[in-house]
Amino acid sequence: MQIEEQPLSKAVESENTSSLEAHGLYRLGLNFGRQVHRFRWFIIAFWVVIVLVSIPFTAQIGSVLKGGGYSYKNSESARASNIIKEKLPRPATQLLVIFQSTNTGVSNSLYQKEVHGFMNRVRSFPHVTDVIPGGTGLDGRTTYVTVNFNTGSDTVGDQLNDFRKLLPAGSTAGPAQAYLTGDAP
Repeated sequence: MQIEEQPLSKAVESENTSSLEAHGLYRLGLNFGRQVHRFRWFIIAFWVVIVLVSIPFTAQIGSVLKGGGYSYKNSESARASNIIKEKLPRPATQLLVIFQSTNTGVSNSLYQKEVHGFMNRVRSFPHVTDVIPGGTGLDGRTTYVTVNFNTGSDTVGDQLNDFRKLLPAGSTAGPAQAYLTGDAP
């Protein structure tokens, strides 16, 4: 009969394995893994219920997750914001009036008369600081006018019905249809 010799590394390996199995934390982890596997469908169902219950609250997440209102006057972003406000002043509110025609080009004299007539009427509207004509659209039949105000959108919103009366309609209407859009509600 012949005796087989076992390499020393195998003997040490089996000794380490048996000592791990005897260790309490190993057994605790093994038992935890078995329980998770045993109740896996219950755990999955539990998390599905949690996700479904949280869905109605996602609509409110924008109001909950917002900045705390802290700002540092000496931060780079605060300095950049101040420089932008000084060098590039923005109007408090802007309205855009889009002029669009189905057949007539912007260069047509009736079209131009309609746009310039609107711009002249708007300049006398309360709180208007600037009236800026825009460029011609790619279709050649669309243009816009930017109207700047020195008051907030709430004030302009209150006067929006009066502003709409200045839009070309009836006898002042030309070949283009006017659409109003912008900051005011």
